[in-house]
Amino acid sequence: SGYWDAFPLADKQAYWAELAVLDFLGNQYVKPEHKGLAPYLYSDGSKELEKVAQNLRFIHGKSTPERPENNGYIERHVRIAVEGARTVLEHAGFPPQMWPLAIRHFAFSCNVAQREGSSAYARRFGEPFMKQRHPFGCLITFKPPKSVERKLLKFAPRGVPGLFVGYYLLPGGRHTGDYLVICLEEFDDCVRHSWRRKIRVYRVKEVHRPEDDEVA
Repeated sequence: SGYWDAFPLADKQAYWAELAVLDFLGNQYVKPEHKGLAPYLYSDGSKELEKVAQNLRFIHGKSTPERPENNGYIERHVRIAVEGARTVLEHAGFPPQMWPLAIRHFAFSCNVAQREGSSAYARRFGEPFMKQRHPFGCLITFKPPKSVERKLLKFAPRGVPGLFVGYYLLPGGRHTGDYLVICLEEFDDCVRHSWRRKIRVYRVKEVHRPEDDEVA
């Protein structure tokens, strides 16, 4: 299908790598003993991916050790992902610390892009992506979760200014209408403190972007 994704991990432990693989596969993963056909995993032979293949009972193909040119397809996609995330960060005016959000936004944007009448998303799920699309870092207004809305003044607007940072995806990559945003006020506060404060990412349903808005 050409569908791909990027999963930023805390470290190189096999535990996190296994969760990422299962997140990518979603309900397409069926244990071999239930279906009779083991999935195939091709990698550079790293220890954590060897462990993942063993735990999930994958057939594991490995490239030639210390010969990255034999792993050209994966290396090329890694380069595309890194350069794409770097570009959207620069275009949005975001710091490098936001790369985990930027790289997933870039990957999903690639998957839903129409090429030759179809998209990787449509080939994977059997239907095109028809929901809202927004540039990374664009200025939006969102309806906050109830926990946040309760803290607003009684007569204050219910829409909160924010910045768009991605799409919430179910395991397997399907989008069901939830978006990832950050509060503009909290973003500005992080900037003032040189990014020494954590910033909260909200998962919301309602996002609105002014038609004349440019990327923040």
